[in-house]
Amino acid sequence: MIFNTTNFFSMAIYFMAMYLLGASFGHYVVGAISDFFTHQAAATAGITEFSAAALEPFRAAGLRSAMYLVPILSGILTLVLFAASRTVEKDVGKIQIWMRENSQTK
Repeated sequence: MIFNTTNFFSMAIYFMAMYLLGASFGHYVVGAISDFFTHQAAATAGITEFSAAALEPFRAAGLRSAMYLVPILSGILTLVLFAASRTVEKDVGKIQIWMRENSQTK
């Protein structure tokens, strides 16, 4: 049996990116976004000094805003994976034609 190594390579890249970017760096990114929203909430309230004590009352609002991104990004990923799944049947057909053509030439 002949395997299409491109598919295996694509899935390997997908899982590597999912684990490296999502599992490894995800909490750092959400933390940075939380800090951004914390500073934004403090600035909206008129705070000009961004010390840890001055930002403390706004940390919950910043984290709550950052956590809204998690389901939004999950929804976007769902749409992307659904769109990719719509091409599977066509891709499998192409692979089968390619395998038939290559097996006949040998």
